[in-house]
Amino acid sequence: MFPLLTRLHQTLHYANKSQRLTPKREPAIHELYRASTDGEETLTLVGVVSLSLEVKKAEETVVGTDAALLALQNTLAEHQRKKESKQ
Repeated sequence: MFPLLTRLHQTLHYANKSQRLTPKREPAIHELYRASTDGEETLTLVGVVSLSLEVKKAEETVVGTDAALLALQNTLAEHQRKKESKQ
């Protein structure tokens, strides 16, 4: 239905990192509806979604290792400060 969307790449930016999101075709189509605001119980079709965005698994792993590395660096720095204060 939307062949050009499969070639687009979105990027999610947060803190000082970014993650590339890759579109993936869903096996089912999801319809989006809007409820009327005039008191009537009517729904209006406003869109169809047939794609989802996913982050590559390797990139998710890298985010976890970045946090672990930072924690390790903090622990080593604290240990070094304690060692220097004893001398």
